Amino acid sequence: MNEKLKSVVTTVKTKWTDASKMAKILIISIPIVVIAIIIVLCVMLNSNKSTAVLFSGLPASESGEIASAIQELGVTDVTVNTDGDIIVPAEKADSLRMQMWAQGYPKTTINYDIWNNGVDLWSTDTDKREVKRQQLEARLGATIASMDKIQSATANITLPEVSNYALSDNKGESQCAVFIQLKNDAEPLTNEEVRAIYRGVTTSVEGLTKENVSIMDSKLNSYEWVDPELDQPEEDENTDKSGVDIARKRLEFEKEFVQVLKDGLGDMFTKMYGEDGFAFNVSARLNYDSKNTESTQYTPVDGTDHGVKDHEDRVAWGGALDEDGNIVGVTPNADLSPDYPTYTGLEDGQSYYYNKEEIQYSVSNVKETVTKDGYSIDSLSVGLVVNQTNMTQGERDALQAIVANAAGTTADLVSVYNIPFVLSATNNGGTNGDGNLQIITPPVDTFRNTLLYVVVGLGIVLILLLVMTLMMSHSRKKKIRRRQEAALAAATQAGQTQASAGATAQEQESPEEVDFNIASLTEEAAKESRETILKREISDFSKTNPEIVAQIIKNMMKAD
Repeated sequence: MNEKLKSVVTTVKTKWTDASKMAKILIISIPIVVIAIIIVLCVMLNSNKSTAVLFSGLPASESGEIASAIQELGVTDVTVNTDGDIIVPAEKADSLRMQMWAQGYPKTTINYDIWNNGVDLWSTDTDKREVKRQQLEARLGATIASMDKIQSATANITLPEVSNYALSDNKGESQCAVFIQLKNDAEPLTNEEVRAIYRGVTTSVEGLTKENVSIMDSKLNSYEWVDPELDQPEEDENTDKSGVDIARKRLEFEKEFVQVLKDGLGDMFTKMYGEDGFAFNVSARLNYDSKNTESTQYTPVDGTDHGVKDHEDRVAWGGALDEDGNIVGVTPNADLSPDYPTYTGLEDGQSYYYNKEEIQYSVSNVKETVTKDGYSIDSLSVGLVVNQTNMTQGERDALQAIVANAAGTTADLVSVYNIPFVLSATNNGGTNGDGNLQIITPPVDTFRNTLLYVVVGLGIVLILLLVMTLMMSHSRKKKIRRRQEAALAAATQAGQTQASAGATAQEQESPEEVDFNIASLTEEAAKESRETILKREISDFSKTNPEIVAQIIKNMMKAD
């Protein structure tokens, strides 16, 4: 065993001594670089153990709002990076996420941070999909359970089956069912708490809408989404805390109202542009507030602009002043009659005339009081995108007027836009395409893929350098070996010639001292004497090939 170990050590030492300087540098540097890369990867992948990403990919404005809201809750250790990720202490992440959901955050992004946990660089798409679903369920359950009224929560998520990078005609929908175990003394959830759960679930699961979410508690209460404006200000005996009854009926009616408009407009657009030639949406907001209206209407007599004459007073008077002013109206006896005015400035002998007419008409008076308890349309807007390259302003205005009349709204609430529908791909996953033809792409983890490409690239470069070094070293050794063999062959031939010619009894010169006329094989050797080169090459050959040298010497001795 010791002999073998010594042989291995000797071989390694020999190889190391014979290796070139570049080969030695690569042999030392490659393991160091690989170890350094492994250490960096371990540090990067494990540096966030004590922190967690609350929300990711937020715009700067919303990330600032959420960070301020978290600090108002007493958590000061909040970090927002350049990618819009909000990083908080891991032990507070679930509680903070629930409180942010209750405040309506996030509004513009999906919680992709869960994708980065539990998936390594070598996971397949199926593994990633299953891990994503499982961790979504666990994370949502833990977050919802952080509410005061809830003891535990279970979320069951169903993701649509898709084939990545394959053409498909099926549009799957994500679904989620949440079961809540309430505490023994807890009351049913309020509308605000239900909305917080809805927001958290829909923003965490890609492609999930409120219509595909169901929530039920341990007391067999089923909860539905209720818009804040539809909340009842006061509770009555016919309305429970989940806002069912009137609020649900109003919500269902609003959906039916919008769907009727969509069906009618969709049929019209299909006849105009074909099934795949347009895309549109209808948005409506209904007002269910009761309204009292009181109006009074006055109706004149038919054919006239006034009513029926009810009372008429006419007064007419005239006369002249004599020289003595003995008639009413003269300044000396003015104001003796209440029915006639006193005129001043008249001179004796001038006449005057007075006429007064007062007529009172009666018209029809209709007073109407209306109490409205139905609904009114606060806003109704339509957005239409047409699959065509060009559209004149006249065509756009005409189309706006047609859609406005068909939907029962005004032209300023109708938006019309034209753009050719083309297939496109995104980094965030989803379905894209024209009509029913879709390209389904998975979400791409840019950081992990970039890191993987860098590591693989460095590995390939190091392997290429090592292969090139080994090839160069092998080629150099072959050249040295050929020179040594040529020198030894020349020495052997010279020894045999000297023996056959009957060399004298003089002391034979050793093969190393024989002067052979051998041309130098390298430019460096040309500067030295042929004898020195020959000695060095024979010495090197003897060290590396002792068996061959021994056989040659044995043959030379037999010849003597």
